[in-house]
Amino acid sequence: MSNDRGMKKWLAYRSLNEAEDFMALMLRKRQRVDKPLLSSDKAEEIDRFLQNYEGGLCLIVHYDDGFIYKEETRLIRIDAFEKRLITEDNKKVPFKDLLDIRDI
Repeated sequence: MSNDRGMKKWLAYRSLNEAEDFMALMLRKRQRVDKPLLSSDKAEEIDRFLQNYEGGLCLIVHYDDGFIYKEETRLIRIDAFEKRLITEDNKKVPFKDLLDIRDI
């Protein structure tokens, strides 16, 4: 009777848990992008949208820690004092990170 274990695939970076975590972190860092600059036209368009917002579903595009996110949500509050949006899932988006917002 043969004691053959069959073919085993060797994954070099997965041999240590720390190495796998480090590789995942490095891949995530590599995917980061710089924050895009807004034109004055786009900033005015965002400002007009926020002034006329009536509570419907909207698409928010924002920058956070090297990544650009797109979310369909409703705004619960436009906090001019703290300069941020608060969405229905209690996410706080600073005005400075807002790249686009529009009705769906």
